[in-house]
Amino acid sequence: MIIDEKKEKTIRELLIEKDEVSLVESDGKFIGPNDKYEAHKYPTKLHLAISVWLFNSKGEVLIQKRSKKKIVGGDWWANSACGNVWPTETFFDCANRRLEKELGIKGVLIKPIYKFTYKAYGNQTYGEHEIDQVYIGLFNNQISPNPDEVSEIKWISFKELYNAFSGFDYIHPDQTLLLTEDELKQKTAPVKIKLKGNEYLLAPWTVLMLKNSQLYDAFKKLFE
Repeated sequence: MIIDEKKEKTIRELLIEKDEVSLVESDGKFIGPNDKYEAHKYPTKLHLAISVWLFNSKGEVLIQKRSKKKIVGGDWWANSACGNVWPTETFFDCANRRLEKELGIKGVLIKPIYKFTYKAYGNQTYGEHEIDQVYIGLFNNQISPNPDEVSEIKWISFKELYNAFSGFDYIHPDQTLLLTEDELKQKTAPVKIKLKGNEYLLAPWTVLMLKNSQLYDAFKKLFE
């Protein structure tokens, strides 16, 4: 089989330029591609996404401060990597693409944990409405953050981060689906926490995941 490398490169470049998302029905059935900006404008459209949590051998989790260039969540702290699934790729492919794009990480072994559907307020123009596949993995090597995507990274104790939300009252993902834009602004605001003298303004989707025991259970299994 002869592959036209020039044509293949052109397709890849077009995908990167368009950066389309995968619109889906509530059951995850694919509807079609949509422009990233249009999908995130209110009223937001349901699309596929991934979230990755990377842990090191010390039991620490890698968190990142999102670049100011992000259309949603700029300057907020979030989990290791997030991203929208392109119409031409799987959840797994997207997770690996975003790890490389955001952090310069290749070949890390990640595994899926669970999916959840949610809405969240981002700013006056854009918000989130996603079916989000959550992944976890172990990683102890070098990280090369892309400044267009990430302004800062930090390894922190996952147990301390998780315990910071023990008993914390925050809306359940299912409840967000029923809220108006104004209600989302009030009930899915980013959350400011303080750990060892450092303050972090955490993105709402990161908080939603930290409130799910499945994430903590998966973390414990990594170290059994």
